Amino acid sequence: MNLSNLLRPPVDEGEARLTWVGAIKPVFMTLAAIAYASPHLIAKKLSEPSYATKGHFKLLWVGQNVDNLMYITQQIGSNDLVLVIRGTATKWDTDAFWYDWLVEDFEQFRTVLVPWIVPEPYKTARISHGAYEQWNNLLNLKGNDYTVTPTSPSCTLLDFLSAHLKNGAVLGVTGHSAGGTAVSLMAPLLYEKFCRGGGGGDGGDGSSGSGVSIAILPVSFAGPTAGDAAFASYVNSIFGKSFLRCANSLDVAPHVWTIEGLDWVAESYGPEKGPVIDNLLHLVFDGVCGLLELEGINYVQPGNLIEDTGTLSQVTHWYQEAVYQHHPNTYLTLYGAHIVSAHRLVGTPPTEADLLRRRAVKAARRAVDKVEDGLDQLK
Repeated sequence: MNLSNLLRPPVDEGEARLTWVGAIKPVFMTLAAIAYASPHLIAKKLSEPSYATKGHFKLLWVGQNVDNLMYITQQIGSNDLVLVIRGTATKWDTDAFWYDWLVEDFEQFRTVLVPWIVPEPYKTARISHGAYEQWNNLLNLKGNDYTVTPTSPSCTLLDFLSAHLKNGAVLGVTGHSAGGTAVSLMAPLLYEKFCRGGGGGDGGDGSSGSGVSIAILPVSFAGPTAGDAAFASYVNSIFGKSFLRCANSLDVAPHVWTIEGLDWVAESYGPEKGPVIDNLLHLVFDGVCGLLELEGINYVQPGNLIEDTGTLSQVTHWYQEAVYQHHPNTYLTLYGAHIVSAHRLVGTPPTEADLLRRRAVKAARRAVDKVEDGLDQLK
C-alpha cells in the first residue's frame, strides 16, 4: 500500500471514498497500537507480516520519556513517513498512567492560546492546558537508543523530519487515545513548519522553506478534544475532509470534552443496553459539564468523523465496558485487522490500592492549588 495514493480522498463521496477510508483505517490503527509496545519491540512488530501493515514499514526514530512516546516509521520502498504518537499508558501501576490522566488528560479547565504562529482569522484559537503540556512534551522528546538511522539519537522530532523528508513524500500523523488528541496538535504544527506558504489546500499540500514539497495525512483514533471551536476551525481550514477522525460508536473517549459528549458519557450503555454508570461518576461528569459552562469553555472536535458501530462486550461493570470499547484491539477488530499484542487488555476495574493512589494524587493536587491561591491573595 502506497500512502501517497491514499492522501487525497476521491472527489466522489460514494463507493470510492468508502474504499479509501476502509484501506487506511486498519493500517494506521495497527501503527498506533504498536506504539503501546515496549520500545525495543517496535521494530519487530513493524516487521510482522500478519498485521495489517504486512511488514512493509521500518523503524527510523523513537522519542520517549516517562510520560510520552512517539516514533517515525517509513514505508519500505517509498519516501513516505508516518509519525505515530502513543496514547495514555495502560498499566494502572505505572507513573506514566497517572501523569497522562491527571496532568494531561484532566487539565481541561484552563486554556492557552495555540502556542505556534497561526493565520490571522484563528489568532484567538485556544487549546486546553493539558493539550499544551502534551504538545510541549512531544516537541522536547529526543531520539533514544532505539533510533536505527545514522542521524544522532539525540535529535528532536523536528530536526529528524527536517533532515529526512523528501520531495513528494507523504507524512502521515496518527495515534490512539491521547495520541489521537495529539494528532490534532502535531498535524497543523507540521503543516505550518513544512507546508505553509506553498500550495496549501484541503489535503495539506505545500512547499517547505527548503523547497521540498510534501503532503500531510492526519488520521486519529479515539481521541478526546484538544481545543475550542476556533481551534477546530483552524485545523479544518488546513485539512478539510482529509483529516480522518476515527471512532468506535461505543467509545467514551471521543465524546470528551465537549458538553454534548459528556452528557452522552453520563448516560452511556445503560440501563437497557448495558452496564450503568455509577452515581458518583455520573455526578462527576455533571460537575465537569457545569464547570466548563461556567468558565465559558466550549471544546469542539476537528476533522471528518468516521464512526464504526461498536458491539457491547456483555461485561457487568461500566468501567470494564468503557475500557473495552476504548482498547486498541477493539478498534482493530472493528476494522477486520489482526490484533496487536502490544499491551494487556485493561478490562478489569482498578484495585482498591489503585483507587487510593488516585485519590491521594488528586488530594495532593488540590492542596497545591489551594496553596497557590493563598499565595496569589497575599501578593
